[in-house]
Amino acid sequence: MDFLSAILGHYHYVILVLFSASIIIAVVRSRAARLEHIPGPFLAKYTDALRAYMAFKYSGREVNLYMKLHKKYGQVVRIGPRSVSVLDPRAVPVIYNVKARLNKTSNVLPFKVAGVPDSVLVILDEETHAKYRRPVQHAYSLTSLKGYEPYVGDIIRTLVDVIETHVESGEAINISSWMYYWSYDVIGKVTFGTPTGYLKAGKDFNNLIKRQQQFFEYVNVVSQMPVLDHFLAKNPIFKLLPHRTFDFIRFAQKHVEQRISKYNKSDSSRPDLLSYFLAARETYPAVVTDEQVLTYSVTNVVAGSLSTSHVLDEIVRFLVTTPAAQRRIYEEIKATGADEFPISLDHAKMSPYLEGVVQEGYRIHSVANVLLEREVPVQGMELPSGHKLPAGTYVGINAAAMNRIEDVFGAIPDKFDPLRWLKQEKETDDEFRERRLRMDRANLTFGQGSRSCVGKNIVQLEIFKVIASIATRFIFQGEGNQRLYHVHARVKLRE
Repeated sequence: MDFLSAILGHYHYVILVLFSASIIIAVVRSRAARLEHIPGPFLAKYTDALRAYMAFKYSGREVNLYMKLHKKYGQVVRIGPRSVSVLDPRAVPVIYNVKARLNKTSNVLPFKVAGVPDSVLVILDEETHAKYRRPVQHAYSLTSLKGYEPYVGDIIRTLVDVIETHVESGEAINISSWMYYWSYDVIGKVTFGTPTGYLKAGKDFNNLIKRQQQFFEYVNVVSQMPVLDHFLAKNPIFKLLPHRTFDFIRFAQKHVEQRISKYNKSDSSRPDLLSYFLAARETYPAVVTDEQVLTYSVTNVVAGSLSTSHVLDEIVRFLVTTPAAQRRIYEEIKATGADEFPISLDHAKMSPYLEGVVQEGYRIHSVANVLLEREVPVQGMELPSGHKLPAGTYVGINAAAMNRIEDVFGAIPDKFDPLRWLKQEKETDDEFRERRLRMDRANLTFGQGSRSCVGKNIVQLEIFKVIASIATRFIFQGEGNQRLYHVHARVKLRE
């Protein structure tokens, strides 16, 4: 007791010692990283707290902290004691090289979902990632895509029914909200064979959408400094923040348990993703357990809903404010001879302008401050800029920042301009191919390399099909100021 009293009696000395020790540790860690030759903010040499604070500061605003840092410090910036951000299209194949297969870093760990095994998104090493991705890869292949198209068509018909009620009433529709509901319904249908029910309810009846948005806002900050996640959402003693994805586990678990209880290998009904996951359980029993089936399902719902809805939000905002764009899509789709409804994916992809609209939706939809980090291997890495990075460095590119590079994507990169993806009037075929290839190689919307988004084909199916279908059936006339989440329009049927 006397010893404790003595310590407390000199608490200011204790604080001074602890503070001094933390400074010494920070300086030692900084120098051990051997990144003194990389420019960046002074505090970034010693702590990740600066970029976490900046991500928090800009949360909910259309500001990208990595764009700000690179404008000030150049193509290669030190953003943490051992972390480097790169904004150079030449570095994409170096960092995300399929053959090199660099491991992910701890900045993805806040995406871990409590209560289920790790998803392919948060597995750090490449060998384990391949082990768990391989059993379900076929479920996302182009050959499997046709099996999901009728599901997407079903949900488009439900959306059309909603829009037609506004045609009849003459009331304006917030098409933005309905595209969010559609996105969540369609991923439920494709994953489990049944919609989540938002279009029918006409609202986020269980707050699932709201909570997922909150979760991603949270991850946007703590991924900059993953240790924060251990004190906030994953503290084993007490949780300062609730884990926002619990609702998604409960939602997916209900469907998975029901399907497992009546699983029949000879079932010939239309395949959804869950049926592929259960088939993988039979083929790869040592890898795909019941818990892993749940993980695949949760990952699919979480990853396949919010980003898709954000892309559609950007697209409908552009279309509602650009009547000529709606007309052009309509004319190009009709010129293909399409007479079915909903419009088939094959016919939708025959419209060059629609492809430009979709590509712009992908490119411009996000200002997320998440860095696609990889760990530099033992042999080190030399970037195309000439900067050398020692083993153990965390290096990455922010997709939203890369997608706004003027040298690659053309003038006014913040502008939604589908024409940048089409051949220009005075451009030769070779010049167009080279320019388009340069954009495709730099586009990190779905990532690059072995960790690219496994569900990108399904996202393409959903977005091409729904935009082609509503653009050929309706005319949207904007009303008021249009902004994200609030795209209001009056609707007329096309003649």
